[in-house]
Amino acid sequence: GTISFAEFDAAQAELLKRIQAASAKAASKGLTTQQLDQLQKKYDKNKDQKLTLQEFKALVVEASQLQGTATPSDAQIQAIFKDFDKDRGGTISFAEFDAAQNQLQQRIQASSAQAAAKAAAKASSRGLSAQQLDQLQAKYDTDK
Repeated sequence: GTISFAEFDAAQAELLKRIQAASAKAASKGLTTQQLDQLQKKYDKNKDQKLTLQEFKALVVEASQLQGTATPSDAQIQAIFKDFDKDRGGTISFAEFDAAQNQLQQRIQASSAQAAAKAAAKASSRGLSAQQLDQLQAKYDTDK
């Protein structure tokens, strides 16, 4: 079928609202202290209450998935790790991890907001098919 330009504009406006709402919802998600404790224990392979860079990366990936947010890049994860490896011993303690998690949460939220903004800008800059609109909606709809 076909739709009028007015209907298309209304659909794009609705999509933009949904993308922004989904992004805000995803950005507001955080992990509970219990979830963080479980993740620390899961990825602390040798049970020394410290995380290596590899353990930390794996934990960050899972934490991002649990929150439904974009995973920070390797460079971002390494920068956070380096910032919190105070003694430069190649590990961060659980206490250092808790501080790193706060910074990581802020970066995850910023990443998600940027991804949603890019998708919204792309959608509003050119016409999209109904299928493309549905795909974008599905990608950013966290209510599934």
